Amino acid sequence: MHTVLGLSLTSDDVAWVLWDPAGGTVVDHDVLALDGDADIAGAFARSAHALARACGFDVDHVRLTWTREAARDGLRLRTQLGSLGFSEVEVVPMACAAAVSVDPETTGVTARLALASGAALAVPHADEAIPAP
Repeated sequence: MHTVLGLSLTSDDVAWVLWDPAGGTVVDHDVLALDGDADIAGAFARSAHALARACGFDVDHVRLTWTREAARDGLRLRTQLGSLGFSEVEVVPMACAAAVSVDPETTGVTARLALASGAALAVPHADEAIPAP
């Protein structure tokens, strides 16, 4: 099954949501409190990817967003994800991720997971794209 890994990075936490586009469902999710460390966030992304693969899911691509306070670590995480073997990493502008409406009752997505879910689901316009470093 093909999925999208949505990641969000803030100064307080990193969150991931594994989204199944075919079924329109959240397969799994998690959030981890951190001190804005891209290395820990990268390890967290690797563990999410390993969990997905162990459950029989193919992660087609990663969609990442970050807050202004976490921009430096977000760019570092973007670079790390590419070097960790994630072949398709797309950076989603925070405004696009935050604009996605997610129903917590049907998806199980809490407020702390909303940005990661928004990153997985958002469709930014070409002029909003954040280029890879």
